[in-house]
Amino acid sequence: MSYYVVTHLHEYGASSYVVTSDELPTVKQIVRELDINFEPSKSETIEIDTLSEEGYKYPQHLSRQEGDDEEFEEFEDL
Repeated sequence: MSYYVVTHLHEYGASSYVVTSDELPTVKQIVRELDINFEPSKSETIEIDTLSEEGYKYPQHLSRQEGDDEEFEEFEDL
């Protein structure tokens, strides 16, 4: 059994799910089993990424540092 991160990108933003499966799930299977209102005609997409068991059980903890809430330098001139 493997862990997967599923991201549904839609007109309102993105919805994310963590699922398990014995095989790489298909988009059709994900839509059916998660009951997603998937509309590819509206340029919606579904991304499926593998998440290691270690990454799921021991996620990396993020620590906020001074300046983390500032914009990237790339956007300073805009």
